[in-house]
Amino acid sequence: MRPVDIDIAMSVYNADKWLPEMLDSIVRQTARSWRLIVWNDGSTDKTAEILQEWQERHPDRMFLIQNKENKNLGIAQGFSEALTCCDAPYVMLADGDDIWLPDKIELSYEFIRSQESRLPPQTPILIHTDLEMVSADKVSIAPSTWQVYRMRPTDNKIRRIMYGNNVSGATMLMNRAVVDIALPIPETLKEQDWWLALAASAFGVIVPLPKVTMLYRRHGNNDNIISNSPSARDRMRRVLTTVYRPSSARRRIYELFGRSYYICNIFYYRYKNQLTPELSQMFSDYINLRSLGFWRRRYVIIRYGLWFRNVLADVGLMLVL
Repeated sequence: MRPVDIDIAMSVYNADKWLPEMLDSIVRQTARSWRLIVWNDGSTDKTAEILQEWQERHPDRMFLIQNKENKNLGIAQGFSEALTCCDAPYVMLADGDDIWLPDKIELSYEFIRSQESRLPPQTPILIHTDLEMVSADKVSIAPSTWQVYRMRPTDNKIRRIMYGNNVSGATMLMNRAVVDIALPIPETLKEQDWWLALAASAFGVIVPLPKVTMLYRRHGNNDNIISNSPSARDRMRRVLTTVYRPSSARRRIYELFGRSYYICNIFYYRYKNQLTPELSQMFSDYINLRSLGFWRRRYVIIRYGLWFRNVLADVGLMLVL
C-alpha cells in the first residue's frame, strides 16, 4: 500500500446491519490520504463477508487483519490489534455502526496540524470532536453529546481524566507519539478510549475541536439516552440519598471510584518511571487512597483537585469516602 497521512483503526464485531453505511461514509471523505485498518473481532454474522467484499473493491484503501483463530477479544483488545498495525503519522479510531460526516477527517487533520505548529516537536497530541447522537434509523436524539452529558471538553487535565473519560474514541485523531506511548492496551481493560486519553494527558495534550463530525448511532437497548441526562428531580433525589441514605450513596461513589482506581493502578505501574515526579506522586497517593485515614483521604482529594465532573458526586465523595 502507498504511504498515507492517516490510518483509521477499526475493530468490529457483528455489525453487518450497520457496517456498509459506515464504510461508505469513510469512502465519501473529502480528505483522501487515509487507509482503513480493520480487526474483525470474531464476528458470527455477515461482517466478514462485507469486509472482504469492500476490500476487493478498494484494495488500496483497506488492510484487513487476519484473525486466524476467529477469537473475540473484546473491544479494547480488538482496537489494540488494529492500532498495532497502524504506521501512519496520524491515527483515528472508528466503530462499525456510526456514520462519519464528509469532512470529519479533513477538519480533524487540519486542527491537529495547527496544534502541532504551536507546540514543541514530538509532543503527544490527541484531538477530539463533538458528535450527534441518533437512533438506529438515524433520527436525531441529541445534536450535541457534549451538551446532553454536560461534558466539559476543555477540562482535560490528567487529574480529571483519572476520574472519568470525556473523550469519545470514535472522534479521536492522535499523532504517532500518542500511539507509541499507549500501546499495547492492557489486556484486562475494556475502555481503549479512556486509556488513550490518559496517555495523551499524562505525556502530552488533549485539545477539543468544538464541531460535530459524526453521527453516533444508538441501538438495541441504548436508543433512549434521556436517563443519562438527569432531571432536576433526579438530581435532588441523589442529594437526599447522599444525606439520608449514606450506605446507598457510598456504594454508588465506590462504583465510580472503583473503575477509576482500576485503570489508574494499571497506568501507574506501567509508567511510574516515565511520569514526572509530581504526577508519579499524585498517582501513588490516589491508588493508595483506601489505605489512608479519614482526614488523610480528604486531604489527598483536595490537594490534587481529584474531583468528579459532577457537583453531587463531589459532595457524595467528601461525605462517604
